[in-house]
Amino acid sequence: MLNNPKSFPKNNFTSYVMRSLWLCSEQKEIGTTLVTGVALGLIALGGATLAIVKASQNKTNTASDEQTKQVLAITESGVSNLMAQLTKPTTRPLLLRNFDPDSYLSTDGSKNKWTLGTSEELQLSPPSPNSCANPTAREATDSLNVLTVNSSNGSVQRNKVSIGEGSSSGKYQFLAYRYQKITDTSNGETGIGRLLIEGELDKNIKTKSRIEVSFPVTLTNDPGFDTALIANQINLRQSDAITSGIICTNPALCPITCLPSQTSPTSSQLKTAIGGSDNKAVVHSILKDGSNPAITKILVGSMTIPPIPAIPLGITPISLGDVTDNINLPRTEDTKNTIDVDNTTKSVYYYQIDNLTKSSITLTDPTVEYRIYISGTVEQTGNDDIKLSGSGVLNGAPKPGQVRIYGNSTSDENWLFGGNSCTMAFIHAPKANIGINGGGNGCSNLRLENAVADGNLILNPDPKFTINNFVSPEKTNFYGGVWANSYNVIGNNSNAGIFYEQPGLMNVIRTSMGGGFPQFEKGYITVDNISSFTRKPL
Repeated sequence: MLNNPKSFPKNNFTSYVMRSLWLCSEQKEIGTTLVTGVALGLIALGGATLAIVKASQNKTNTASDEQTKQVLAITESGVSNLMAQLTKPTTRPLLLRNFDPDSYLSTDGSKNKWTLGTSEELQLSPPSPNSCANPTAREATDSLNVLTVNSSNGSVQRNKVSIGEGSSSGKYQFLAYRYQKITDTSNGETGIGRLLIEGELDKNIKTKSRIEVSFPVTLTNDPGFDTALIANQINLRQSDAITSGIICTNPALCPITCLPSQTSPTSSQLKTAIGGSDNKAVVHSILKDGSNPAITKILVGSMTIPPIPAIPLGITPISLGDVTDNINLPRTEDTKNTIDVDNTTKSVYYYQIDNLTKSSITLTDPTVEYRIYISGTVEQTGNDDIKLSGSGVLNGAPKPGQVRIYGNSTSDENWLFGGNSCTMAFIHAPKANIGINGGGNGCSNLRLENAVADGNLILNPDPKFTINNFVSPEKTNFYGGVWANSYNVIGNNSNAGIFYEQPGLMNVIRTSMGGGFPQFEKGYITVDNISSFTRKPL
């Protein structure tokens, strides 16, 4: 090979040196040994140079790999941090909006920018149920450390947020978020949220990465449970409410007071919001959890109490006018109607009362159902009761849903019940302001056996309920349910009116309404686990 320059490969530094030196030696034979020695020295130098270059390149590659890992860690931390901020109760409504001013996530080139002027200040209202705070859209956006809201015009600017320490420190930036609704559901909607974050390394700002994550977002309007006590305003004072749930449908009238650090209220704060005295009012479930009463679920959130059901076509309620004296129903001349009730053919009496004043109503036929409409005021004092009587009736209590009282006034009316009065029915009166005045024995005949019988009749538990499962309903003023404009204990603070939810009643009412129970106008927004994680090109 040394005698033929054509045999030297032309693609490396050593061959190039050997070829050049051979040509020199061919022209001058004198000093061949010297030339050969120099050649060998250059070969050695070339090898060393190659080793140095390769080592330097490996070192550069190693450093580059390390920086890539560091900037990815910074970007991933940015994703985690922003997700934690966006899923707080006060900022979750932002997950239903879009922020993509540079069209990073757009499929059609559209740009969306959160410009929070006056018209959008209240876009996040009404608050989600049991919110300690009801921030405006501007306040919710400004609480994110990745954005700053201009106080004068409501425009939004991005911030670079520092993270990490030392040589691995860097910054991340919120580039875009888009929400796409996938489908409407019976009680809300489902969709997908897409979030894009960019990270950079402090020691080399040219080292960047972008990560896009996607995750399911669900809006649920259903309060999630049936409750027998619903009103726009509730003021229990020192009265008791024995029920599985209570809903105040107007947060302004049931204000929740929280500490600045709280995102959700305590049970004591919720009890205070509905006017319950900490040291007097008893609020717990009708059922026991072991030997103690179970906890009552209290919700405060914007909700519209549904209108009363329409009277079936072809039926005209029997007019009773103003009722000012005790009355037994049905009367001999009254006609009952055969209709479908909860998918079962039943006999039902329909009555219309203008005003009910200091009068007991005794329902004497326990084999039928009753629908009593009241268009005016109610004033029940002393021992004015509404109850059932007859063969097989246990302590005057109707079966769940057997007696329903509807308020069909078009304006607000006062319905006042005395402390000794007893009303056994489901009251659905969206315009009625219900007040309980004074304490007394109420439904003194009720016993634990009533709760057990009603629970086993509708709920079909296995094993069956016993008297050990319920809190006693004795001396309650209401045995049934109340949906009204307001529910207040009035008069002096010694009042001790009692509300007791009739077991099984809400199951009957839900069936009657076809599942159309009240729903919160601003529901729960929940976020599921990240479903996709993608590195995006810069």
